[in-house]
Amino acid sequence: MDANVRHSVGALLDGLASLHSERLAALKAVRLAFSEARDLACALVECEGYPALAVSRVDGVGGTLTLGCAYHRDRGEWWVVARKADGRPAWIGPARRPVTIARMVIDEMRGR
Repeated sequence: MDANVRHSVGALLDGLASLHSERLAALKAVRLAFSEARDLACALVECEGYPALAVSRVDGVGGTLTLGCAYHRDRGEWWVVARKADGRPAWIGPARRPVTIARMVIDEMRGR
């Protein structure tokens, strides 16, 4: 990765961190839980002004699953969420359980 790209990504993450520290911390924890899944690639990205985690299979099959983090008012805690085909949120699980979330997403992506 060239130095300008690294600087731009670093600046983006710094800006997101200042506004979305809870969301970013949760997504970083989920990304870390993916470290053993050699057939998947994931990266922190920006999606509609919010930090997100883009997950793709290395072989390019199945597209990309974009995960976000949102506050679940009914449950009173942060949850990792994806968007369903109809645009509604699919609440995956509490952000405090990054390993469980990573396993669910790994299973989903490997099944595509």
